Amino acid sequence: MKLPKLKASTYKQILSLESHYPDKNKDIWVTINEMRDRLVHSGVHNSLSLELLEYALTRCNSGSVFVTKRTDGRTSFYRDSSLTHDVGAPLDQRNRLSSRYAKRLPINPERDYLKTHHLVRRKLEMINSALLRYADDMDEYNREQIKEQKKKEAFDAAVEKAVAEKLKESRDNTNTNNNLTNNNEAREVTPPRATIDSSSIKGNNSNGIYSIPMMTKFIAEATKHASECGTSINLNEVDKKYGAGIIQKWECPKCGKELELRNCNWVRTSVVEEGRRESRKQPELNLKIAIGTRTCGINMEKMHAFVSGSMGVKMSSRNNARHTDRKIRQSIGEVFKVRKEENLAEHVAACKQLPGNTPLPFEYNGVKSEATFGTVSQDGGGKKRAYRQNINGDEAGLVVHSEVTGRPINITHHQVSDMICYDMCMILFSLCLTQLLSPIITNYRTNATNAHVLQI
Repeated sequence: MKLPKLKASTYKQILSLESHYPDKNKDIWVTINEMRDRLVHSGVHNSLSLELLEYALTRCNSGSVFVTKRTDGRTSFYRDSSLTHDVGAPLDQRNRLSSRYAKRLPINPERDYLKTHHLVRRKLEMINSALLRYADDMDEYNREQIKEQKKKEAFDAAVEKAVAEKLKESRDNTNTNNNLTNNNEAREVTPPRATIDSSSIKGNNSNGIYSIPMMTKFIAEATKHASECGTSINLNEVDKKYGAGIIQKWECPKCGKELELRNCNWVRTSVVEEGRRESRKQPELNLKIAIGTRTCGINMEKMHAFVSGSMGVKMSSRNNARHTDRKIRQSIGEVFKVRKEENLAEHVAACKQLPGNTPLPFEYNGVKSEATFGTVSQDGGGKKRAYRQNINGDEAGLVVHSEVTGRPINITHHQVSDMICYDMCMILFSLCLTQLLSPIITNYRTNATNAHVLQI
């Protein structure tokens, strides 16, 4: 007997009932559990399960034709799609409607409301009839499954009993073979099998990067298993859909055991890409390749040209590589922000300890504070330099260094085109000073006569 199913028209009729509730009830965002309870409360047969309602929302609500879905936090909420006015986020709406003395939301109408509704009374009868037939068919299907399971258990028990009797009979007849077993040990010989051409397997005709410890461990495991079964294992599949990650699936032709070889470990980073809920597992090689492009100063196109083009090793698609690169950039940005604040704090503390360094009071945006000055130096560079420091490249960078602590306190990078290097460095340096000292430089130059000179 086949698994019973409801017609698609029945699922659509169930979802269409949401538009016939009173306005005060259908205006509220409800969860799938609340939607099911409201349908049963309003007259739908209680055989309507959450699985059936979830299937209807997933397969028969394309384009939100019946209900609109909205996610708040980790919970999905639904409301009739004919309602166009905005009532805010579902959780905010619930907080407004709930009060200290009335914590129950007005979700359900009167009991059996749909049975008394003149527009949906006929439709409701058709839905309940279909649900009753489906429930009866499922009961019959479950009974058939139980019968089949009992037959299988009885068959397995009979086979086990027959094997036990055969073994007992074999032990009783061992005396007739004493002359053979005294001098020769019985050995099982596996007949030779045809050699399988592994190059015909898809994905097994290219290059790959493998972890030596993982390959050594797999060779030892495969060799041990082959010696126990008396035959070598077969390569069945090479999975290369995870970028540079490779999964080889082997199988023993005798016992059917499957062995798996991976060229690297699968890891999950602690950094979650912006806009995503969690970090998914990925081959460690994909992450190392992306990190290598950053630490070695190569872009992703050159890395693809070298690894995939010259070496013939499959890599992640450019779209997936960009996702990994965003996570690395995000991690570098977080580390840079923390280290920058630490170096600035260390620079200020060290400047305060210098002899004759008196804090300079100032006011900015109505906030009074004081500044402590110390010697810093800066240097920058571009992609092309010539006489008198002219630059024709497309980018330049600048580093501001503390001469007091010996640590960098700011780094600025900027894209340029056909610009003189001196002007570029002055622009970048002004950006750095804006971040470090704000408008203090003006007050410092006009008010401080015996202070330290800011060396550039």
